[in-house]
Amino acid sequence: MRAVDPKKINNIADVAGAFKRKVKNVTLNLDTAVFEVKNAKNEVVKEIVPEKGMDAAYIVNYTTKDDTFQLASNLLLETRNQIIHNSAEFETEFAEKQDELLKTISLWHESNPGASRRELSIKIGHLQNDLAYIENRLRSSQYKYRGAIELQNIKRRTFLPASNDDRVVQFPVFKINAYQTSALQRIIV
Repeated sequence: MRAVDPKKINNIADVAGAFKRKVKNVTLNLDTAVFEVKNAKNEVVKEIVPEKGMDAAYIVNYTTKDDTFQLASNLLLETRNQIIHNSAEFETEFAEKQDELLKTISLWHESNPGASRRELSIKIGHLQNDLAYIENRLRSSQYKYRGAIELQNIKRRTFLPASNDDRVVQFPVFKINAYQTSALQRIIV
């Protein structure tokens, strides 16, 4: 096994790199939860203490201390306000396009069958397409962490509880997850 120069280990990223290279002089002290860097004489010359943090959402829900509650709630509020600010432009654009669509639909209802109604129908189709595109951009700005998760081995009684049917559903079942933030964004050190 090889060793690394203790001067080259200065942070957690360097420690992770040393572990990947399987060096012998960088170890984790399980009693103190500190990474130790040793010299050629097997003496600890440097200690790297990893930062620890908690999820702000967890703190808001379970803390009994006012100062940590205030810090966590401020972080969550700031993050929420930033999301609102980022999506405000799309919300305005969506509302304007939706108003235009509703006015065009009203004109379509009021018009007589013929060429003008056909043109309005085509315009309605284009507006619906534009509205779907804007809505997709709006939701993507509001919920950056969206995705579908396939659920396996779902019992039929999940959908019809009174049936007590323990057979597994034969078709795929998907759950939509839409999160505004990730846990990494909510960490308070």
